[in-house]
Amino acid sequence: MAVHAAAITFDEFVAVPAADLAAKPSTASHAVAPALPLAGLTALQALVDHAAVQPGEAVLVHGGAGGVGALAVQLAAILGARVSATCAATRPSWCADSGRTR
Repeated sequence: MAVHAAAITFDEFVAVPAADLAAKPSTASHAVAPALPLAGLTALQALVDHAAVQPGEAVLVHGGAGGVGALAVQLAAILGARVSATCAATRPSWCADSGRTR
């Protein structure tokens, strides 16, 4: 069903270049898979485009076990930063295993 309004459209078919697509991981549901690119791009833009993180710099990620925060911790570690993260008390081991150094 297609719904067209002034600011919103929901279409069943969309034409996009094949190079702009990626396969959905088999372990991700159809509901979860679309969230990963948005969270990943948000984390990447914050660290690279806005903060210009360099190797050896200190990075503090608030919400290190959340959607954007979890990816920011991992990306900051890949960029060579010393990563500190705040985490909910219910997920401390996840934060510790994700690339956080403090």
